[in-house]
Amino acid sequence: MEVGTNIGRIKNRPVQRNNTSGCTGVSWHSGQRKWYARICLKGKTYNLGYFDNKDAAIRARKRAEKERFDQYLKEHQKAKIIDM
Repeated sequence: MEVGTNIGRIKNRPVQRNNTSGCTGVSWHSGQRKWYARICLKGKTYNLGYFDNKDAAIRARKRAEKERFDQYLKEHQKAKIIDM
């Protein structure tokens, strides 16, 4: 597996106890008074935006998971097959 990436652990990680949204990567931003969504991959954090309601922030996070993680997994699996 590539250095700095634990994709299996990322996808299977439980929500932390102090999480108020119920979704990893979605939190309340008190300064903006909005829900904030973000995703991290390979040490880089991607800001997905601020949302008026929690459900919109969760949808953005889930969509980003599918786009970023699935794309990375496909690329990583292809590279692994070619390397063998």
